[in-house]
Order: sequence, then C-alpha cells, then structure tokens
Amino acid sequence: MNLVQRAATHLVVGDGAMGTELQKAGLPLGENGEQWNLSHPARVQAIHRAYEAAGSEIVLTNSFGANRWVLDRYGLGERVVEMLFDEQIMESPARVLLPVKLVDYGTTAPPGR
Repeated sequence: MNLVQRAATHLVVGDGAMGTELQKAGLPLGENGEQWNLSHPARVQAIHRAYEAAGSEIVLTNSFGANRWVLDRYGLGERVVEMLFDEQIMESPARVLLPVKLVDYGTTAPPGR
C-alpha cells in the first residue's frame, strides 16, 4: 500500500527529530549525524526500530544533511555517495524495516548557504 492509499484510510504517523535522537544516542553536538550511517549503523538502526515500535509508518533515512555542500563543512564531501549508497546503509537503517509495513523516504536538506 502506498502513502496515498494509507492516508485515505487512516492518519499516517511518521518519525521525526532524528538529530535529537542521534544526540540522545551519543552523537556529540556539532558532529555530522549522517556520518553515523557508516560509523554507528547499529545505533541509527536502533533509532529507526524505536520509531517503528512507537507506531511510525513512515521512516525517513538518516540523510538530511547528506549532500556535498553540508558534508564539506565536516571534511566529508567526498564521501557523500558512500554515505547514501554504501552496502551497510542499503541493508540497514530504515530500509531493513521496509518488508514489515513501513514506507521509506529519503530526505535531504538545502545546503544552507
């Protein structure tokens, strides 16, 4: 069932505040959260599973700042493709929940310039 079909039958609940959840999981203030897709995939996945357990039907990938302009600020601009398409990311965070009942949406932010 796609998002439009779901919304026609009931209120669809999504996740939110990924950055806050990453900080609660140990991400230091000022550190890039998308880097955790590679360095702490189990923690990112645990956050997505917690959203699912709380009733979220939409799980956003941890990719809001995964663009070259944002990642350049952290010296990570050359790793943007790796952060978005690395094998452990494709098999981890939000994507592993897809067979259950969730809709997976990628997010990205404007560069903030």
